[in-house]
Amino acid sequence: TIAGSFNIDSMSDDGTGLTTATWTTDFATADAYVNGGFSQEGRVICQFSNLSQAVGTSQFVVSVTDSAARTDADPIMIMAFGDQ
Repeated sequence: TIAGSFNIDSMSDDGTGLTTATWTTDFATADAYVNGGFSQEGRVICQFSNLSQAVGTSQFVVSVTDSAARTDADPIMIMAFGDQ
């Protein structure tokens, strides 16, 4: 469930630690910067890395910072910057 969309139309689970965000209003180019993370008990334990980007979507990997192993996290938080 998307708690606060702020330009996210939908999210899809593409496998362990692999998620795609579809933007409500597309960015002007695929060069938008997407980053985020997941926190538990006040400390960041996961980080995102962009896997692929397109004008209407961004796919990213969520991984545990200690081992770099892909993981499913709930909730996850993302932010994106770029021209629309």
